[in-house]
Amino acid sequence: MTSDFYLPSNFPFMLDACFKPRTHPWHVFDKDTQEWKSVRPPWPAAVPQIQYEPTKTRVIDDLPEKEYNVLRLITWSIDAFVPFTRERVDAALDHLNKFVLPPYTKDSPPVIIMFQEMVEAGIEQVRKTKWVQERFAITNFDTRGFDAPYGTLTLIQVGEAPGAAKEFKHDMMTLRIANVFRVRWLSKFWRDGLFVDIEATVTGKNGCKETKALRICNTHLDSLSSAHPIRPQQVAKATSYLEEEIIHGGVLAGDMNAIQASDDRIAEDNKLKDAYLVLGGEEGVVEGCTWGYQRTSDKHEYFRPERLDKVFYRGGFVARALTRIGMGVVVEGEETKARMMARGLGFWVTDHYGLMADLEIVEVVEVKEKKEN
Repeated sequence: MTSDFYLPSNFPFMLDACFKPRTHPWHVFDKDTQEWKSVRPPWPAAVPQIQYEPTKTRVIDDLPEKEYNVLRLITWSIDAFVPFTRERVDAALDHLNKFVLPPYTKDSPPVIIMFQEMVEAGIEQVRKTKWVQERFAITNFDTRGFDAPYGTLTLIQVGEAPGAAKEFKHDMMTLRIANVFRVRWLSKFWRDGLFVDIEATVTGKNGCKETKALRICNTHLDSLSSAHPIRPQQVAKATSYLEEEIIHGGVLAGDMNAIQASDDRIAEDNKLKDAYLVLGGEEGVVEGCTWGYQRTSDKHEYFRPERLDKVFYRGGFVARALTRIGMGVVVEGEETKARMMARGLGFWVTDHYGLMADLEIVEVVEVKEKKEN
């Protein structure tokens, strides 16, 4: 199915608002008051800079590094257009807690979870979940900041500590949230990029601690194919924020809606690495598809299975592992299933599989070209 990209009637306003960062708070759960609390003042405000000097060098990512500075990223699109949101999100969170997330230990990698197509009821279910309260900060308490009825939500592991948790610590790495901001894309569907800036204190090969600036973007690119594709422009703009000199390593992940030829070149055109391809995956095979097998409504009859969800990265990251998650996960409770069946719905939590990627933060090494006499 195709949909020619068109400019809405309020295009002048959209163009003025697009591609400009809008900062907003993130939230941590205060165990003393049993409430979620904002860490930064509400938007709008100027996006602050990370307050330290970066290493001004380029990176090569094929060094034989020991895999201990690993960041685990999870991305999962939760269908916003199917009812029973609370029940579906609850089952998705239960699956993550039981089968995907590592136990909280000093040796476990820090985790960042990126959801797409989250609506108010889904966010409410996230913030009510006990293990989320104990282990994660969340970018949104509700749908404020969304330009559409649904949007992106990122969870950042900050560890267990008395009062409001502010950072994640284990033997090799410390994470601290430095900033959160959104950037509107030029989009028929009012999509955007949700950026989280993280200061990661990692242990180098020499045992010394080094602080790296990481930028993680959670996005849901425009849907459907088009005679004038807009997704390449959206990815190009996202990449420009990941390329800022202060950023040691950047990630762009989420629902990329990759369904036409122009999408196959997006990563390469923007000098991004596709974790699936880097780790030996092949295009066009069922093992790579993340959408099309878990039918939640009749809309799936019109499309074939595709690899819609992807993890791109650049700079000081190396992909070490990538696996699909959320395969075969269904809602719980016979009563809920009966109600869904009565409405002609499948029992799936969502129509997408999720992805879990382990990205290692690598040393920054100066790369010099050899010059001939």
